[in-house]
Amino acid sequence: MLSQKYLKENLYTSLKELGLSNREIDLYILSLKLGPKPISELSEYLHIPRPNVYKYLKGLNKVGLANLAEKKKYSRDFMVESPNKIVELLNKKNNNIENLEHNLTENLPDLLALYAQGKGPLTVKILEGKKQFLKTFDAILKE
Repeated sequence: MLSQKYLKENLYTSLKELGLSNREIDLYILSLKLGPKPISELSEYLHIPRPNVYKYLKGLNKVGLANLAEKKKYSRDFMVESPNKIVELLNKKNNNIENLEHNLTENLPDLLALYAQGKGPLTVKILEGKKQFLKTFDAILKE
């Protein structure tokens, strides 16, 4: 079984990759631990003003990791999505990046034709060792 610290660091890194701020991540992790709670309670736990919690909640909601429950008389409970949703969002992001990379690779010859090589200062690279040579050779083959 993995340690709590490792799990929290892994979750923190994953949420950072989705573009969340530190406070939004703190709000997500706290809500994950506590379950559905009123925003006023979450504000007390995080030691931040309630309007700021709404701001961080909006950030979580924008990514797809937060839900506000039905409005009660004077308060609303806040719930976060399951960690499964994080995996789903990361997979979606990776697929988008792979598609972008594929499209860029397909159009690389046209892009290289646009690249103005002779206008900049000339640079010379000195390769030392077989490893650097093979790395450069592979890059040339890819182009």
